[in-house]
Amino acid sequence: MAGLAFVDISTGRFQLTELDFSLRHPEALIDVFTRLRPAELLLPQSRFEELAPLTKDLQAELGQLCLTPRPDFHFEPQTALTALTEHFHTANLAGFGCDHFTAATHAAGALLHYLHETQKTDLAHIKQLTPLHQSGFLVIDDSSRRNLELTETLVGGQRQGSLLAALDQTTTPMGARLLRRWLLFPLQDQTQIQARLDSVEELLHKSDVRRQLQQLLAAIYDMERLCSRLILGHGNARDLSAIKTSLAQLPAIHQLLSSCTSPLLCELTASLDLLHDLHTLLDNA
Repeated sequence: MAGLAFVDISTGRFQLTELDFSLRHPEALIDVFTRLRPAELLLPQSRFEELAPLTKDLQAELGQLCLTPRPDFHFEPQTALTALTEHFHTANLAGFGCDHFTAATHAAGALLHYLHETQKTDLAHIKQLTPLHQSGFLVIDDSSRRNLELTETLVGGQRQGSLLAALDQTTTPMGARLLRRWLLFPLQDQTQIQARLDSVEELLHKSDVRRQLQQLLAAIYDMERLCSRLILGHGNARDLSAIKTSLAQLPAIHQLLSSCTSPLLCELTASLDLLHDLHTLLDNA
């Protein structure tokens, strides 16, 4: 069993999963890596040489993948669990739905320890641990993904000419990242697929609502990365101004979504925090 944890430090997205794995049949593990395309891989020091054939294959698939050996004790169960529960201020990981991921929890704890060591900050923007359930997504192996040209062309590896480029009419960087994840991890649950399609159908028929939403969303900056910059101490007044501008769009977005009736859009409307206090604070400043 292989335990895997992935983090995007710029957005705070923290995921983990587990896979059946052997060095003779590493296809499933390589598949996850080629979907998420990490830039750096942390490995226990004692298994660095043993996993050399696998890491060689991964580097061939991903190009410049940095390999970093880490002390074994960072992956020990209690050390890893303590690092995670202290960061999230919880007694366990049951609230994240990750308590049954034993091996992956070890990887996640070691990864979090490495981030604290290298980033020198409290990493407050990493607010949750998300299980990556392989059973919930359609499995498309790397060779099929390349031949289908989902995110890049077979010849040249260019985004232009791929399915993603043809479909991507998103107006925010966050939407573009989400669309890419949806293409690489397509749903296989009929109920969830139908819920998405119902929302798409409603916005397709309500052209005025759709166009107004597009205009409002186009004024929203990359909130995930702006918040990360501020938390990591790299932000400035321009970033705060961009957040203020983005928050100013929320009331109008909420009003438009309130006219929608599909379940997913109703759920989104109900959960949308307008953040009036924060907008007022930034506007006054």
